[in-house]
Amino acid sequence: FWRDPTNPQGYLKHSRFLAEANNERNFDQNRKDLWLALKHARFVKWEQDTTIIPRESSWWGMYSPDYNIVSRFDTEVYKKDLIGIRTLEEEGRADFISIPGDHMKFSHDQINNIVRPVFTQ
Repeated sequence: FWRDPTNPQGYLKHSRFLAEANNERNFDQNRKDLWLALKHARFVKWEQDTTIIPRESSWWGMYSPDYNIVSRFDTEVYKKDLIGIRTLEEEGRADFISIPGDHMKFSHDQINNIVRPVFTQ
């Protein structure tokens, strides 16, 4: 999934997944409501991620047209709360956690201390 920072209109027109998942192309209140129905969500960013580029997009960040990092707080998805991430965070129902390592490389301790608690809340 690629959001071309130099061609946002092309991204919106041709994205087969990401633009829909983020409610950027055709806003769907039901999609947002599904996110808002979560009791809690935890979003993990791996500090040495070689799969998610930029790694900040694990938290809805992105590249600017000059390839600087744009924080989630400065994206339309967050500012317009297109999928409810801002609401979840403001209500204390979202955690954003950064851990060392590469994409999806959880240690047993991380599974027990980061992943498992989400399912027992």
